[in-house]
Order: sequence, then C-alpha cells, then structure tokens
Amino acid sequence: MTEPRDLPPADFAEMVRASIGILTAKIAHDDDAVHMQLQAIIREQGDLSQGDVGVFAARMAKQVEAATLVAWTLLKSLAPRAEMTEEEMNRVLAQIAAEYER
Repeated sequence: MTEPRDLPPADFAEMVRASIGILTAKIAHDDDAVHMQLQAIIREQGDLSQGDVGVFAARMAKQVEAATLVAWTLLKSLAPRAEMTEEEMNRVLAQIAAEYER
C-alpha cells in the first residue's frame, strides 16, 4: 500500500477519531494531551507502515485528510447556527492562514 486511497475504512475511521482527540485536547487547552495524541498518531502510523517510508507518507497524508474532514464537518455544522455565509467562513479561514504566516 503506497496510495492513501488504498487505506481500509476502519483505519480511516481511527484517523478521524484521533483527529477529534487532538481537537478536543486543543479545546480544553491541554497541551500535554495534544502532544501525547500527536505522538500516538506518529507511532501508530510508523508501526502500521512497517518501515516503508512511502506507506508512512501516504498514511500521514490520509491523517491530514481525516483532520480536514473533522474541521469541515464542524464548520458546516456551526456556520448555520452562527448565521455565517460561505463567504464569511472563507474570510475566517483566510484570517487563520494569515495568523500563522507570521
């Protein structure tokens, strides 16, 4: 397996849960939990990759996709409640990008 699309659905579901774990720790301002979750993800992906760098890279790309799915789903859920338009959501995303470009 070197392509992210070859990932078993159960593995992707675990990646989504791991991403939710990081987000939950960030919401709680628990930097130690964030660090531990990141370490667990890297360790798990490394173990499952069995030393194959291409597989590791593909699995980490899929992990990023899982985190993006969590963020997108959360935004889609919260935006209507905040009466935000798609344009306003895009402005917020641009503000986030600008904040981390410093």
